[in-house]
Order: sequence, then structure tokens, then C-alpha cells
Amino acid sequence: MTERDPDKFLASLTDAFRKRLEMDSTVKSQFHYFEASKEAVSVRLCALDRLAAQCPISSQNTNVDLGKRQERNQVLFDFFSNASAVIESFCCGSYFVGSVLDSANFPLVTLSNNVMTELRKINPKKTKTAYNSFAPQSPFTKRLQVLLDSNEYELISSMRNLLVHRMVPGLTIQLQPTGATHAIDLDLWYDGEVRRCYGGALPPAKRMFDLDDACLSTQRNWIDDSIHDLSEELSQFAATKGLT
Repeated sequence: MTERDPDKFLASLTDAFRKRLEMDSTVKSQFHYFEASKEAVSVRLCALDRLAAQCPISSQNTNVDLGKRQERNQVLFDFFSNASAVIESFCCGSYFVGSVLDSANFPLVTLSNNVMTELRKINPKKTKTAYNSFAPQSPFTKRLQVLLDSNEYELISSMRNLLVHRMVPGLTIQLQPTGATHAIDLDLWYDGEVRRCYGGALPPAKRMFDLDDACLSTQRNWIDDSIHDLSEELSQFAATKGLT
């Protein structure tokens, strides 16, 4: 389980970064951005814990109660916004670790007026590319690659982008022997496979997000485990590169 206390999360790496700052004041900006990113990870994870717990309660009576439906929609929006932000924040912090280890592969381009011109461009893809250039065979780089290429991350990104731009769309009800399960058809509502609106003989949807009581807990657990493993690998990798 990933440490939720921001003072304890990545504590050994933070201490090593602070020691480097004491010896080299030019990394002050990188250190502060790293600290802000790692605190954001802890805050977002706490939000995911709270929202995952709210999911079963907010899903009750959504078929007949408009207020409950809006409550669930808000929980979904908040959850996937925070889920995406956890990964983005972790990658941002990892980029600043890399910038101290190898400024050539992790450029920030500080100009004479102290503006970091590359700051807004830092995202998970850029972080992955930088580590692939810097240390493609390191366990951290390989694990980061696996996470960003995973179906789970694709689902989180798609749901986040879908919910940011519109309210939760119409739901598909899948009839099952034990009852009905609501789901969001991402092929239709995110990828734009509009033929599904008209029915007929179409292939089964490739991506359906089932809205059961455990759906958000499952996503939270995957993120929690992934960030925990990446944190361990990042700390070990930085130590091998002299950040101790």
C-alpha cells in the first residue's frame, strides 16, 4: 500500500534530494517541484480512498432518483479526475528526479529570467520518453512503460477525458440472471462508434465500464499497487545513480 502521509511517501528519496540541494543550490527549483508533485500524489490517493467508499452508497436508487444519479455522476467525475492526476503527478515528480540525474535527457531550459520553458510540457508520455532515453533497461523505466501501456491506464484516461467534457452519458443495462448491471459503453461515448445508437447486428463493445459496487475500489487498488511499486523502483534507481 502506498504511504498516504506526504511526509513519509518517498521519504528516503526526499532526504537524498535535500542533501543534494545542500551541496548544489542550483537544484532548488527541481526540489520544490518534486516536493509539490509527491504531495499531490498523497492528496489524490486519499481522495480515491474516500470516493471508492462512496461508490456503493451513491449507486443506490439511481434508476428512479435523479438526485442520486447526479450524486453518482459527481463521484465518478471526481474519482477519475483524481485517478488521472495521481499518475500525472507521480510522473511529474519522477521527471524532476531525472532532471537532477541527467539534465540532457530531462531538459527544463531555465532562461536568464528564470523561466522553465519546458515545465508545461511535462506529462506521463514525456517522462516515459525521457527515461527510455536515459536508462531504457532500468526496472523503473520498464515498470513505468508497462503502466502507461496498460489497459487499466487507457481506461482511466478515457473515462477522465469523457467525464471532463460532458456529464455521464446514457447507460447500457446488461441483463444478467442475477439482475441488471449498468455500464458505460466507451466505444460509443468516447471513441464515437455512433452506429451503436441505432442498434442492429454490431460486434460486442470492446470497452465497457461496469458500474458495480466494487468498480472504483478495483481501480483504486490497481493505482495504489502501481504507484507503490513505481515508488520503490524510483528510489532504488535514483540511489544507483548517486542520489543518496
